Amino acid sequence: MKKISILSEFGNICGVFSGDYSNKDNVILLIHGFNSHKLGKSLVPVNEALVNSGVLTFRIDLYAHGDSSGNFEELTVTKSIQSVVDSIKYLKSLGFKKIGLIGSSFGGLSGIFATEKFNDLSFLILRSAVSINQGEIICNSFKIDLADWKNKGFAEFESQGINKLNYTFYEDAQKYNAYNIASKIKIPTLIIHGKEDSIVPVEQSIELSKRIKHSRLFLVENANHSFNEEQNNLLISEVNKFLKQIHFLQK
Repeated sequence: MKKISILSEFGNICGVFSGDYSNKDNVILLIHGFNSHKLGKSLVPVNEALVNSGVLTFRIDLYAHGDSSGNFEELTVTKSIQSVVDSIKYLKSLGFKKIGLIGSSFGGLSGIFATEKFNDLSFLILRSAVSINQGEIICNSFKIDLADWKNKGFAEFESQGINKLNYTFYEDAQKYNAYNIASKIKIPTLIIHGKEDSIVPVEQSIELSKRIKHSRLFLVENANHSFNEEQNNLLISEVNKFLKQIHFLQK
């Protein structure tokens, strides 16, 4: 792996290349979910499969995650989106001819809004992505009382330690509804979601797929927000099939 630090609007973004870095034709940017990181388990299986297929990948840590700079309590959706935008700009500056994007959960929401700012990306793949109500999803996931969060100005929750998150996250998240910009996404899009997702409702991806013109929806039977090995294998198979169909991978 080749570790990189990118200067972003809100501090440094840390990323790692995996695969044949001498190949400057194609690269795939992978984006993790909320309170995860670039080496998190949700992206490892698909990253390994892509590298084994000869694809160069670039996994980043979003603002205030992993090795990237920023205070977690000051995290917002806006800052996360900017992390993705600046990472795409960095990859473009290196001269890559084709840049694709895979976003997971919160990273999927960030990826959707980053994609909308570019007209020349090769594809978008969303895994259990958030489309709307990111603030409510955080409340439900970590049993945060919204009124208490607002009154205190911050919330504390336990996930790999005690985390603090300012109420500005919720306020900022209210601005981001992926349904409203879905029609602007013109690139091939694959949307994958577990049918039994208890974190991000599968109905969000179903609705999003109706609004992105060049999209395909793949629902994984009996899958929750995290996938087991068999479900990850299904995901990898669909990703490979999709990338071959759009000629990003050789048949």
